[in-house]
Amino acid sequence: MPYLRLFVLAAFLLLIPGCSNQPPQAEEDSRMAQDINDLFVGLRENTTRLAHKASTFFNTIDSIEGGLHPPGRYVFYEGTVYYTPVDDGGCNVWASGATPVDEELKSKISKMEHLDQHIKATAQSSEYITQSYILTGESLAFVYPFYDSVAVLPPGLDFSNSIMPFYLVDPEHNPDRSPTWVEPYIDATGKGYIITISCPIYSDKGFEGSAGSDIAILPISRNFLEPRSEAWFMVTRNTLLVAVNKPCEELLSIEGLGEYYYLEGVQE
Repeated sequence: MPYLRLFVLAAFLLLIPGCSNQPPQAEEDSRMAQDINDLFVGLRENTTRLAHKASTFFNTIDSIEGGLHPPGRYVFYEGTVYYTPVDDGGCNVWASGATPVDEELKSKISKMEHLDQHIKATAQSSEYITQSYILTGESLAFVYPFYDSVAVLPPGLDFSNSIMPFYLVDPEHNPDRSPTWVEPYIDATGKGYIITISCPIYSDKGFEGSAGSDIAILPISRNFLEPRSEAWFMVTRNTLLVAVNKPCEELLSIEGLGEYYYLEGVQE
């Protein structure tokens, strides 16, 4: 008789062993599921802390005088995008120009440099995080680690209708202000197949933006599913496939994404 079990992970994922005629290894299976669940809960908590630090910052931004970097750190691209062209170890800053970059926005960018350390610490808190960031209503992004933003992001990009980690946590889509998991997608900045945890940022003035972390799927599959000899797969609650191991690929006659990177696909 086939056995089928499932485990709920971090309230948004299901971890399921493929049908088998062998009895489940209950203790080993439960331990793996708990380890993956603990991983996702920890990632959510780290990003939630970043959102709280950003909220505190925005409540005191008017009292902050200046930033941490010289003004020459930023340049304009095509007259609209205002960004960091060189990796200096800090956050990559990219203002799309959807909100014109005037002196007021430049001042805000300068002050937000004080959030660099917190964004960087979040990104470095786990080997599974590919990048962490803060996005604001001016279509402004502070991202760590650095990447060539003008190579992949179009000028004038409006976060409110184009960037899921931003608009999925805005007041309209997330009125209860809870951390939100974005279902798997191919990252436009070249990080491959990822899922995102995004948390809204509110100040006393209202919605300020979002704090997010992108999480690579492939290392999770390699470290947890691949070592198992039984067929395993991970799906979202909406049954969107997240990860499978080799025995599951063979059992279900499907093919995982493997080493897929957005930039390589574009180049091809």
